Amino acid sequence: MRRNVSLSFTFCVLVSAMAFSQPILPPGGVVSAASLYPLGAPGYQLSPGAIVSIFGSNLSTSSVGVGATFVNGALPTSLGGASVTIGGVNAGLYYASAGQINAQVPYTVALGPAVPVVVTTSAGSSASSSIPIVAAAPALFSAGQNGQGSAAALNYVSATNQPYNGFNVAIAPGSILEAFGTGGGSLGGSTPQNGAPCGGGQFSSTPVTATIGGVNASVQYAGCAPGFVGLDQWNIVVPNSIPSGCYLPLQVSVNGVVSNTVTIAVALNNNCSSALTGQIQVGPNQSQAVFTMNHLAINV
Repeated sequence: MRRNVSLSFTFCVLVSAMAFSQPILPPGGVVSAASLYPLGAPGYQLSPGAIVSIFGSNLSTSSVGVGATFVNGALPTSLGGASVTIGGVNAGLYYASAGQINAQVPYTVALGPAVPVVVTTSAGSSASSSIPIVAAAPALFSAGQNGQGSAAALNYVSATNQPYNGFNVAIAPGSILEAFGTGGGSLGGSTPQNGAPCGGGQFSSTPVTATIGGVNASVQYAGCAPGFVGLDQWNIVVPNSIPSGCYLPLQVSVNGVVSNTVTIAVALNNNCSSALTGQIQVGPNQSQAVFTMNHLAINV
């Protein structure tokens, strides 16, 4: 009886040490914080300077956000007892918890089809999870923080008046939309140091394009959002030729790499409730589909 109890106790201790101490970073655990494209999706890739979300288990010993705290003018490379290397380079961290870390891909990471990502805590290092790193992999943030639906965008009215784009605050054709994302890549002649806020500068990779409702839109600025780390900004002129609607699809591209699709509200009277609602308005030469995927997880 004592032997059985002893063996059972020893077994439980070993399982606990393996499952709850050492960081676990599964394949596909590193994704764009904007698009959240999963492993195997056509857009599953990152670029230098991009904001990433890292999902796994035991990734840090506490939950903590960096807030406004910088170390030598840049994001800390250790947070909540965790550190991350991407391609062997220490990454700046925005947030760390046991299940998720938000980090910036260092600008100095070498491009490659399978760049390793490793999370390290006092309990040890995770097995590496690899992801393609390319020159540009633009992704747009959404209001729902899931890479789809309403865009995280502002209507530019004046330097002091830039309301969030929305159903009752639609943007008029001919106006300038400020869309926010990440993954535009390095900046021509003004790339900041790893983890440091940007002072302004447009993407090195070109061309830069945008479409709204399937119609080409002029891009006045495409680069980093000044004062932020890893956040990119596109200033886009809304075409006069597109119809009003609450769900017009917006996409951007850098050097031929196309972002995820989000939607914006467009109306002459700044209120799209008078336009078609309830469905995404599909522009010329575009099609629409709905895809639903359920995930079932079973713990043994």
